[in-house]
Amino acid sequence: MAIKFLEKLKRAFKGYSGSLTDVEHWDNFYNTSTQTSSGIRVDPDKALTYSPVWQGIDLISGDISRLPLIVYERIETEHGSGKQRATNHAAYNLLKRKANSRLTANLWRSRMISHALLYGNAYSWIERDSNFNPIGLHWIHSENVECCWDGTRNYYRIRNNTTCGDLDHIPKVVAYEEMFHLQGLTVDYTGGCGIVHFAAQVIGKQLAADQYGAEFFANGAVAAGFLSHPGQLSEDARKNFLRGWNQRHQGQGNSHRVALLEEGITWSHMGISPSDSQLVELAGFGIQDIARFFNLPPGKLGDDARTSYSSVEQENRSYFNSTLGKWISRIEAEANCKLFTQREMDSDSHFAEFKLDALFKADTSERFSAYSTAIQWGIKSRNEVRAEENLNPVSGGEVLITPLNMEPIDEISNEEDEFEEQEAGEERSDLLARQAALVDSFKRVNKRMMLRAKKIPEEKYLAGVNSLTDQLPILREMLWPSLLLAGADPDLECQRYLDHITDGLLNAADCQPEQLKTRITDFETTLNEWVVTRAIDLLEKEPCKR
Repeated sequence: MAIKFLEKLKRAFKGYSGSLTDVEHWDNFYNTSTQTSSGIRVDPDKALTYSPVWQGIDLISGDISRLPLIVYERIETEHGSGKQRATNHAAYNLLKRKANSRLTANLWRSRMISHALLYGNAYSWIERDSNFNPIGLHWIHSENVECCWDGTRNYYRIRNNTTCGDLDHIPKVVAYEEMFHLQGLTVDYTGGCGIVHFAAQVIGKQLAADQYGAEFFANGAVAAGFLSHPGQLSEDARKNFLRGWNQRHQGQGNSHRVALLEEGITWSHMGISPSDSQLVELAGFGIQDIARFFNLPPGKLGDDARTSYSSVEQENRSYFNSTLGKWISRIEAEANCKLFTQREMDSDSHFAEFKLDALFKADTSERFSAYSTAIQWGIKSRNEVRAEENLNPVSGGEVLITPLNMEPIDEISNEEDEFEEQEAGEERSDLLARQAALVDSFKRVNKRMMLRAKKIPEEKYLAGVNSLTDQLPILREMLWPSLLLAGADPDLECQRYLDHITDGLLNAADCQPEQLKTRITDFETTLNEWVVTRAIDLLEKEPCKR
């Protein structure tokens, strides 16, 4: 059995005759920091003071933590194999709601990803009941866990189990099956490699540049230099002169003060200016380097000049494929390996899987186009679509439909059933057609009204918005036919629409003048979503009377 800790302790004392308080020597022993060529010692806490590192870790851990991790049970239906949420399984609440009494599942995932990125490893002890069911995931600080390999399997030593995590009674030695271990890049059996350790030179260089810039401005934005005297000054004279000089000229409040040099004293510049040292260019290179270590698009770290995607959905898909996907698969694999019983794993009856819909959610027009295709081809029901849009279900909305020239989803047993299915399909097609006509009419009205709103001068904005009520006769003319087909009261709906748009435009004025155009554009987006929702409600809650 390899005792890694004792081997490190022997190496630390071998040939060493210094003090036990030598911080640099014992930091190297505990491997908590890395000495860089820039003179800056870099550890995880120091690395977080460099903003691209903070942003990268916060971005990846935050995006994964907001994705639901669901436990599913495989089922057999009359149409084939499927799955359903295993809400009664012991691991369901641990992964979806609360990892333990102190941590929500969201915060637990965020903390695990953060430590896996910083240290290369993240650990949580799996607490179980007498039936081997998991009842808690207790996070342990990565610095307090040693991953060991005995030649056949891993086990874990806990260095300090009283202050290192969520629970005081975590065992000092934990078996492989009892530790949820999330690893970074792996090269051996003893755990992953932390990004901070291998990116220490890049981080140290950038922190040194930041420190140089801060000290430059602290000295009044004047480069360093030296004073020379033609004679020989005594020790007291030198100290008194330098003390007076620093009090008068050093520091931000003393910048640009006139210096009086007496007795032949001269001033000579020494060093280089920030512009000569190219601090701005160096900061840009630092972002690119850190983006490569985290496998992130540079645009995600604020380097907008390198964003090359035409839509947010495309950028998010690339972000998932290159960055999030590997962490998601590692979490799923660890959960599937250690949170289910041997019988459940052997039969493959249960599994944990992230729900990724929120990550790829497109804009409104793209979503509704996809919904329309999914409904028409029987991929999703109307209630499933409404649930994704955070809307309540409607009566009959759970029925799956397909085009009439295609085979029905459920086999038709006789001609009567086939006829009824065809008639229902025609009614549904008619409903979709009337919905499309009403949405189209509303959007044409939106375009007209918002064009007029954007042309209103800022100094006459409130009066101009109120004057939009003069458009009511034109609104009636444009919306009347489609509202009648929807079975709605045209006068009432036109007035409701006009009240909604004027209220929204008036609310947009509650801002600084330079923000008005942006507020109007934002309202236009929400208005297009509102009319789609209104059209659906009119036809599903107030069906037309034929």
